[in-house]
Amino acid sequence: MIAIIECSEHSSKTFPYDFHWQKACLPIVDKPNIVRVLNQLFDNGFSEENIYIVLGHRKDQVKATLKKFPKLNYVERSNGLKCSYESIANVIDSDVLLYNAGSVITDNDIQKFFSSKEKNKVFTIEKTDSSTNHIGVNVVQGLVENFYGHPREHYVTNIVPGLYQLELETFKMALNSDLGFEKNNSGAMPPQTFFIENGLNGTLLEKKIYAIENDKEVFQLNFPWDLLNANEYYVSELCGNIDGDIIGENSSIDPSARINGNVQIGNNTVVGKNVAINGSVIIGDNVLIDNGAILEGNNYIGDGTYIKDYAKIGDHTVIGKDNKIGHNAEMKGVTMKGVSAIHYSEIFGIVGTYVDIAAACVAGILRFNDTEQPQKIEGKIYSGKNTNAVFLGDFTRTGIGNIFLPGCKVGANCAVSPGLIVNENIEHHKIAFQEQSIVKKYWGPEKYGW
Repeated sequence: MIAIIECSEHSSKTFPYDFHWQKACLPIVDKPNIVRVLNQLFDNGFSEENIYIVLGHRKDQVKATLKKFPKLNYVERSNGLKCSYESIANVIDSDVLLYNAGSVITDNDIQKFFSSKEKNKVFTIEKTDSSTNHIGVNVVQGLVENFYGHPREHYVTNIVPGLYQLELETFKMALNSDLGFEKNNSGAMPPQTFFIENGLNGTLLEKKIYAIENDKEVFQLNFPWDLLNANEYYVSELCGNIDGDIIGENSSIDPSARINGNVQIGNNTVVGKNVAINGSVIIGDNVLIDNGAILEGNNYIGDGTYIKDYAKIGDHTVIGKDNKIGHNAEMKGVTMKGVSAIHYSEIFGIVGTYVDIAAACVAGILRFNDTEQPQKIEGKIYSGKNTNAVFLGDFTRTGIGNIFLPGCKVGANCAVSPGLIVNENIEHHKIAFQEQSIVKKYWGPEKYGW
């Protein structure tokens, strides 16, 4: 069997992580998801030579991420995904696994999928979100009846995240399909692009396609909060699997530190004076946690990071490599590589690569009526878990005293002026500042009665 991994899509819905990132490379607990996908395939008998990577948006990032795997096959998406699949189909003679690397699937569910004996099958997930946001499938007694594009709720039983195993004949039949999506509810408006599910609908008269449903949670990285939700889930899973303390070489824990959980610590790492750890944590190599820092538990701390001077890391938080967090800064969510927040601040959400958090920056995350924060993206309203978080794009600088209102997003390569209240999204490559009028009046000793 050969595997085709889809790593080509560009979607502005992932803003602000659509400019510098191929979403397949976005980190899940400090590991690019495409690397997770490859490791799952290797664990289930695939070799590099039998894996094809479909490239498109940020293709150089994908290749750089996968440079340790020199025998992979690359196919560029020059004339659409369908042409890429056709070029692969013309040179192979075995069954096909299709895997969209923008989906985050647990190792257990992947093993369940491979352990089933059916040759034509689709991995499906239980509906936990509106089916109008997804490609759906109607499953009857374990068999696919039809795939639908963004249907109303009663049309489908499950959602598909983009994992298929197909006989070569079935795969080639599916490629003989038109663009768009033929199975819709009335009033739908599908785009004129290729969907493998639309092609598979055309095979169902001759082929049976079995449905394998998920046991664990599945995430599709369609929006920035999906990345936050996935990291919260996986860091909790990893920390929950720590069985006892593991301390690396040349690492130490000061006797004054208070640890209420299991810790896994890498090499050359110091947990210093008066540190409080209130749950299980994973700490990388060459890390310094010192002088009253607080880790609330279910935390991952990346290599080369320091956290000190009474900084606080919230629960279910992933801190990336080479971060600097100090002096009463509070961080909760996900930070990527090189983030700096060394003065008092409070941020909840995702902080992109090498973002500088200035002093006294605050993220507001609660609406006065305690309802979910709606997000309007490409004309459609979305809301759900962590849509209220703040999302700061890569290589962006904040200003002293910025206030970010719930759900606001700042693009990549931006600068935000001191004192600005950010109450709307800021596009990539923008400097944002407020127009300010200053009133000046005389003041002197007379005002004090002299």
